[in-house]
Amino acid sequence: MKIHSYDYKNRKGIKVISWTDFSDLTRTLAEKLDSENIDIVVGIARAGLIPATTITCTLCKEIFPVRLTRRYLW
Repeated sequence: MKIHSYDYKNRKGIKVISWTDFSDLTRTLAEKLDSENIDIVVGIARAGLIPATTITCTLCKEIFPVRLTRRYLW
């Protein structure tokens, strides 16, 4: 499975999705990940924890939440 980086420079606004759309998207992703025999799911704070938790529950795997920052610590 090839992972592509998101193209932030060419994004076109925000796509509003319903909870049904969210369910369909996470179910499809979980089905694809299931065949990859993953061991854990890493959920990134700031909009990634809810999808990661949903996928984790679907796959019966463990979740490891992380928080990333762009701030420099000196």
